[in-house]
Amino acid sequence: MYATDLSGITQCTIDDITHFSISSSGLLTNTLLLEPGEYSVTITVCDAHGNSFSTTIIITVEAIAPPPVPGYPWISVLVGCLFVIIPLVIIRVRRRIR
Repeated sequence: MYATDLSGITQCTIDDITHFSISSSGLLTNTLLLEPGEYSVTITVCDAHGNSFSTTIIITVEAIAPPPVPGYPWISVLVGCLFVIIPLVIIRVRRRIR
């Protein structure tokens, strides 16, 4: 949010200080790693004469898959296969020993 006033903005506050913080210039940042979901934040600004304005914003955090290794797409497949193949090999080896 960008707010201006001829008398100057003297204070910026938010209602969710668990997940976010706001600087005196109005820069909103998260204070911890956010889980995917929606976060509602009400921002209030005040001027030198005691006037205030509030607005509520919704911040949506989406989960994303890690990018594949550039030039080596087979590495992602190989790593995924190892998690399946290794347990199968261990199970079969144990059965043969008995």
